[in-house]
Order: sequence, then structure tokens, then C-alpha cells
Amino acid sequence: MQAAPPTACGARPKDGLPSPQGRAFATAQRCIGYMVRSSPLVGAKSKEIMDENWPNGAIPLIEPQPSHRAFVNAVIPDHALVKITTARQLLKRGETAASWFPAGTDVITTSTVADRKLAQISWEDELEVIRRFEGNFHVPTDYSTYERQNAADRRANVERNLEGTFWMTRKIETLDLDIGVIPLIKGCTAAEWAIGFETLDRCPFEYSMTAFFATQYFTGGAGIRINELVEDVRTIAARQPRPVMLIGLLSAHYLKRMPRTVRAATGLNQWRDPISPEAQTHETMRGIWADVSDGVREALDVSAGDRYAVDAKEVA
Repeated sequence: MQAAPPTACGARPKDGLPSPQGRAFATAQRCIGYMVRSSPLVGAKSKEIMDENWPNGAIPLIEPQPSHRAFVNAVIPDHALVKITTARQLLKRGETAASWFPAGTDVITTSTVADRKLAQISWEDELEVIRRFEGNFHVPTDYSTYERQNAADRRANVERNLEGTFWMTRKIETLDLDIGVIPLIKGCTAAEWAIGFETLDRCPFEYSMTAFFATQYFTGGAGIRINELVEDVRTIAARQPRPVMLIGLLSAHYLKRMPRTVRAATGLNQWRDPISPEAQTHETMRGIWADVSDGVREALDVSAGDRYAVDAKEVA
């Protein structure tokens, strides 16, 4: 998703959570109605989150560069995140997740890309990329939500994201693809986030992990808005105990302030700044990545192979 201006989700008063009879519930019912009408697989379930291979701990964002490939081949991270546009570039070079990444690294694709690129990718295009790329997990059908948007437009994008998520899940199961779906939590207020919670809670698919886009809290010219990010993630955690993967934050210093529902974190600078594949040995790179990874795991209180046993009383 494109970097947001200073008026994006962040510095603002929080809305109260709506009642089950409120607008979020009505929107949930409408989105589920869309899914039921369009899907022959009502009652189907996505991959179980209890699978120990689901994302946890530190996850490097990887770009289609020789230095990034050298890094993953040296350290073999448990998981790696690539943008859908990166996956498309690699496909054009004749690569797939299995050919470009080392054995032992599970690959997550994400639709959170710059708005100008996102507008050019249809749901069908996105499905075709992940089908051919053959990664392990996917964060589907992002739609931008910024506070500067008209509230009705922003709400419509929250709903479009949910509808796209259901569509993508149905197609993945129809095609029998071994890809776990991680829905995005979209919106800028508690009421808008609740649309997602209400819908995910009531839909016939099982989504036990969600993703939240943190990058826009650090871009757009407004400085580092970590306090706002922590507050927003805690608001989300108080409403739903699903494990959360943060996209765009890999700093252990900041992650230690997050609620326990944050079980995975992705980012670029924290690993790329101290690592120079052109000048360092594999052993040196492995040591640096181990320090980054261990710091994130300690900050999130996540152990290797964590199965997400999160007590709902401890999420905030």
C-alpha cells in the first residue's frame, strides 16, 4: 500500500465499538451474503492456524535483487515476505517460490503494494500470480484506507477487501492450492476494524490469523508514529484474540510494546542495514540475522514453532 500522508490512520480519537445491531454487524451480514451467493464452498475451512508452520517471529521482506537472494540462501529464514509485484517479476524470469527461495523457507505473498500498482492488479490477476508462484501463504486483495478519504469511500474499501478475501479463499480451495489465507484488518477507526471482526467471526471460512499494515505509521512525512500504532494494535487486540502479523515493523525495540496477539513481524531495514551480502560471509550473515530474529522473538515472547496459544485475557 502506498505511503500515507500525515493524515492517514493514526493521530485521531478512537470510535467506540458498535453493538451487534450496529452498522458493523449490518456490513458483516452484507459481505457474508455476497460470499454465500458467489461461493459453492460454504462451510469450507482454510488452513488451520494450529499448523506450526504458520508465520511467527521475525520475517524479512525480500525484493527481487541478487543481494536479497544471497541473504536468504545464507540464512534460510523460516519465512519470507514478498509483494505480489515481486512475485510477478520473478515469474517473468521463470522463477517460482520454490526455485528462488531455499528449501526450508516458507514464502508469504502480500497484496500490500503502492496504490498506483495496486490499481492495476485485478483479483483475477492476483490469483493467477499466487497460483503460478506457489508460495505458502497469501495476504489478499488490499484496498487503501486513509483518514483523508471520505468516510463512505473508506468504508467501501473495507468491504471490498473483505469480499476480495472471501473470493480469493473460495478460488484457492476450488483450485486445491496449498496456500493459507491471512486476511488484512482494514480501516482507520475501531468501528471500521469491527466490520472485519464481525465478518470474519460469522463467515463459514476459518481465518485464525490476521495481518495489519504498519508501514504507513512510519512514512508520509509525519515522523515515527509508534505511539499511535501501539494504541491501534491494542484496540484491535482487545476486540479479537486472533494472532496478528504486522507488516512493516521489524524493530524489537518497538515490538516489545505490542500486545501478545502480535506473533509475527515483517520488515526490510532491520535486516538490510547491517547485512552486506557482497562483503560478508554466510556465517557472518547468519549471525546477524540470528541476533535480529532472537530480538524479535524475545520482544514478542514467541518461541520457535510457537503454536499461538494466546490467552484471550492477555491480548491487551
